[in-house]
Amino acid sequence: MSRISNVYKNVDGLIDYKWRVLFAVSIGLFSSVFDHGSLSVALPSIADHFHTDLPTTQWVVIGYGLTIAALLLPMGRLSDLLGRKRIYVVGFVIFILGGLLAGSSVHVYQLIGSKLVQGAGSAMTQGTSMAMVIAAFGERDRGKALGLTMSVVGAGAVVGPAIGGFLVDYLGWQSVLYTTAGLGLLSLLVAIVILDPVRSGGGEHQNDVFDWVGAALSAIALVSLLLAMTLGSRINWVSPVVFVALFWFIGSLAFFIWWELR
Repeated sequence: MSRISNVYKNVDGLIDYKWRVLFAVSIGLFSSVFDHGSLSVALPSIADHFHTDLPTTQWVVIGYGLTIAALLLPMGRLSDLLGRKRIYVVGFVIFILGGLLAGSSVHVYQLIGSKLVQGAGSAMTQGTSMAMVIAAFGERDRGKALGLTMSVVGAGAVVGPAIGGFLVDYLGWQSVLYTTAGLGLLSLLVAIVILDPVRSGGGEHQNDVFDWVGAALSAIALVSLLLAMTLGSRINWVSPVVFVALFWFIGSLAFFIWWELR
């Protein structure tokens, strides 16, 4: 711990801490957005490799996005309880493991499951990123910092498909997943060195009880809504499965509101 503290003190004299936080968070967000964009262009190659249809393969991306949407809010709250740096670092460990498992998949459903794992890690990092930026910057520079962060997100969305297409053409679709795992490793190392667990915030209420029921209900509501919208646009808006998803959304949302107001 003393060595890590010395690192913080030495770097503090070179670059203001808030800009180091912005740098670390930007790399992390870029990795997550790059992963989504680069993998989207690899779907046809993945479908050919596993001899399956494209609608099935699309669940590689859909499942990843749904997992992030379901866990984003709970992970943000969990970081408030346990500490933002801790959740952020653990999130990237899971993100890296998910990427490595996905790259070594021997079946399309193994790939989908691995992306669900990676999505959970991405939710942990995204759920804490903005909170750490807000905690590091004062009101004067906060808008600028958030704007720069969103610019990095936009850059990842643009660069991801371009680099992903190049990797798929010359190295195969697995290289896309290994590249995102490598970016995740870089983000993890930067976070470990740069982020101060105290100044990153969170962890002040470790004795508070995490609302597992509320987290589960909010996750079910979000996933059900997104699933209904996704299936409705891809299959048919009057399909029974869409109505079932909407039923789950309305029911879980109503139960969530009752649970939080009880």
